[in-house]
Amino acid sequence: MWAALREHLPRSVLWKNLDKREHLQNEITGVEHELENSIEAQVKARSTQKFVASYNEVGFNKKTVDAISTNAYLVAHGKQALLDSSDFELKPDSEDSADVQLGPFYIGRFPNKQAPEIKKLVTDLLNEVITWEEYYALRRLVVEFERVERVLHDELAITTLRRVVPGRCRYCPI
Repeated sequence: MWAALREHLPRSVLWKNLDKREHLQNEITGVEHELENSIEAQVKARSTQKFVASYNEVGFNKKTVDAISTNAYLVAHGKQALLDSSDFELKPDSEDSADVQLGPFYIGRFPNKQAPEIKKLVTDLLNEVITWEEYYALRRLVVEFERVERVLHDELAITTLRRVVPGRCRYCPI
């Protein structure tokens, strides 16, 4: 159907904006990866704990980066932040270590005496990430993406409301 619509409306702003939308989506994905890499680098730089692969090991789980980046994505999209410091939950699993959970995200297993330090680190990053250069780049791209989406929505609504499109295509009757 897109090919037929392109034959009917070859000079429509629809095509330019569809291309722009795809380009912006690729840029957003790239900036999101940069933001995740920056978050991971900050966690590594600010803590003596390492990222671990297993839930049984002491250290950060990869979900730590997901928690902070998801929160930043929501704020960049103009939505309310999902997480804050009140969402932390400590689940002691033995005398000397506890599992740290932030909302639905498993942060990791840490020695009991380090749990407050880990909570402060993650809370600080939740608040700081929205001041980083990568976040501002993401926010600019999201605003532009939303503008392009509105233009596309309006153009498609106009085309639909007309009920008949000008010109001909290979599917039009003789």
